[in-house]
Amino acid sequence: GEESMPNPRLVGWWPLVAILGVAGVAVRLVGDRYEAVGHAAGHLGSGLIVFLMAGFLVIVLWAAPATRGSWAVRLASVAYLLGLLAILIGNLRVVDAIGGQDWSDDEAFALGQSVPGFESGHSLSGNGALLAVAAAVALVWALHARRVIPTGLAIGATVACILFPYWILPGGGVVVLAVGVVVLRARKIRRRVESV
Repeated sequence: GEESMPNPRLVGWWPLVAILGVAGVAVRLVGDRYEAVGHAAGHLGSGLIVFLMAGFLVIVLWAAPATRGSWAVRLASVAYLLGLLAILIGNLRVVDAIGGQDWSDDEAFALGQSVPGFESGHSLSGNGALLAVAAAVALVWALHARRVIPTGLAIGATVACILFPYWILPGGGVVVLAVGVVVLRARKIRRRVESV
């Protein structure tokens, strides 16, 4: 009977936990392979955050099914993931170059130029961050063009992409997008439930 039916407001939310759980496991698995201190620790953290950011992108695509038919959304998403991959590889290259040495930022920039992988790692992660930020902004407006998100959310996410430090959260507007589309999805479900 009706008493055995699950609460429609709770049904279908398990992917959120699964996506963030997989991102957390990836951070742990990769992070446990390195013992980084000083300047290298900052690069390791900047590299590992990309797993969480990729998770937020997946949440956006999951929570907004209308995005699945859009080539613009697909291209922006792929470009964003490529940017994240470059950030990860570049930062891990710097970590490998420094090894286990406890260099301060000043020491790293004084000594690192002579170490293979140090300069190329910085360059790759920097270029990846630029790609990620540009792709995140493109994703925001591709979603807006498909009327998946309102103008206010698009502007807020764009500002977050540009102003939030890319070495902390590359394309930080993707987090704003993820929260926004999840809230919009919850409102749709609530309206559907209340209309029954």
